[in-house]
Amino acid sequence: MIRKEEFRQIKFEVDTAIEEAFQFAKQNENNENDYLLFLSNAEYIEKYVGTNVNPHLVDYRVNGYRDEERLKFLVEYLNNAYSFHAENTMDSKTSITIELMIYTHIWESKPFLRQLKKLANLCNSENYDWNVEVPDYTKHTFIRQQIRDIFGVKNLKIENVISKGYHSSLRNAFAHSEYVFDMNRPELILTNYKGENWEIEKISYDDWTIRFCYSFLLSYGFQERFEKEKAKILDGEPGYNVSLKETDGTDRNGIMKYDKERNAFTARLI
Repeated sequence: MIRKEEFRQIKFEVDTAIEEAFQFAKQNENNENDYLLFLSNAEYIEKYVGTNVNPHLVDYRVNGYRDEERLKFLVEYLNNAYSFHAENTMDSKTSITIELMIYTHIWESKPFLRQLKKLANLCNSENYDWNVEVPDYTKHTFIRQQIRDIFGVKNLKIENVISKGYHSSLRNAFAHSEYVFDMNRPELILTNYKGENWEIEKISYDDWTIRFCYSFLLSYGFQERFEKEKAKILDGEPGYNVSLKETDGTDRNGIMKYDKERNAFTARLI
């Protein structure tokens, strides 16, 4: 359970952290090119190697399509369970089980983690990575070391948001069906607990809800901010001078244009 006012406070904290990270990523003049590539979903697609198509593509929407159903279900659930017609949400074994599934999918979503990683790279002033690879396994190490800790080096609030939301014990407990509901107290008991100091043995329903809120607000708020940043891009001609890639990966100057009506990017080498 969470009360409306506490939820509002968490939402403000998460939204502020996301906005700070996006602003930090683009504040460096050297980042302008890479920030545009980030917003245009520029990707290296290996299957096009050896074909007539340059594998370095902009406006690659496949990742978004792959994440579409997850986000639709998230919004549908939130509209029902977190509309705050009352002063607080209500917990049940069914609702918490659904939330554990949503939570696990958030932190397993390769498109979402890929975007988070790219934003972390920009905040760290790294060159744009056209080919961010999210591992199939040990995502907890990837999330902590390759995303959260990079934000932390720059003292960005999004580090705390991730820490308050993500915990691999919860993800693993649901994924492997290693949790039970306590019969006497409103708690989840994680049967994957091995006694390590970083593990979670049990978590109250209220504490679970807080972690869930931080996670879904980050996932939803990130996409919302991403679209708002795209909307700030100038429409049509003359476009932007950007550094693109030849088929073999060599850097080459190019022009990128954004069509607001179609919400689409186009790019060409020059």
